Amino acid sequence: MSKRLLFMKKKCIPSSDHCSSGFHSPIRCGGGGGGTHSDECPVGLICEPATRFCCPFPPKQQQKKRKLAAVTLPAAQWPRALSSANSAKGNRRRMALRRHDLCPTGAPALGPCAPGFCVAPMQCAGALCCAPPAVVPPPPPPVAYGCPGGMPALGPCIGGRCASPGTLCASPSNVCCAQSVPTAIPATGRCDNNQQCAEPGYACDVANNWCCPQVIGDAIGPCIQGEGGNRLCPEGYACVGEGEGQCFRLDTGTCAPEEQSGPCAPDGSCPPGYECIEGFCCQTDVGAPAPPTAAAAALRFRQRRRRAVAPAATAFLGMVRRSK
Repeated sequence: MSKRLLFMKKKCIPSSDHCSSGFHSPIRCGGGGGGTHSDECPVGLICEPATRFCCPFPPKQQQKKRKLAAVTLPAAQWPRALSSANSAKGNRRRMALRRHDLCPTGAPALGPCAPGFCVAPMQCAGALCCAPPAVVPPPPPPVAYGCPGGMPALGPCIGGRCASPGTLCASPSNVCCAQSVPTAIPATGRCDNNQQCAEPGYACDVANNWCCPQVIGDAIGPCIQGEGGNRLCPEGYACVGEGEGQCFRLDTGTCAPEEQSGPCAPDGSCPPGYECIEGFCCQTDVGAPAPPTAAAAALRFRQRRRRAVAPAATAFLGMVRRSK
């Protein structure tokens, strides 16, 4: 009976050189003491107590990942990071950014200063390489616009002229100013119902409903003081400015006064060598006699005015003497 049990016990002892995992190992371990003696096995092997062979480490059991159950939330309860891919990336980037990685301006730093220096144009600020602060240039000084008499400017002149009717390009400020009817430029009368002026060279000042002259070029001389304080200029010119005033050429859209022989006839005819342009006879024939110059016309205008005033002055002096 004992032999049979001994045979059965011997039969239970494995004599194979295979590990429990099936690995074939020729290296025995454990000796006769029944210990594991793991130090008897080479690096990477472990002594199996059941087989007493140096076998590989048993593989680690991988934990199965559980699928998360889907949760349905109303749109109003969505986290901001899940609203869109861009905002989610931005939130993660902002969360990953530490406070001490920011420059004094609040912008993210390029990196730490090493050692105390940064690549140009970066500057070392608080041990961080930061972009230099932007230099904002000061705003330009306001343009000093000014009109005579303290009137507000309506805008800059373009080519020395103003497009709006009833305005005048003031010098030297080069701004468009509203024309002052009582003193600066005498008006020729009221505008018609269509806000138009019949006389060439005059435009309607819509604000005051007066026909005011539109002048161009330089002055030919001072205005002449007429009866009743009226300021007079040769035909084709207008008196502009305060006080004595200066005679400026009217912008009639036609030829200059020195090239004119006068207004066109009612039927539109002009003398030989002239043609009617915008109500004035303008010289076209080079061989035609030249019209008087502006200076000569102004001189003759003054002479005619003196001759017209002289008889009246003589008669007035005679009346004074007789009264005495």
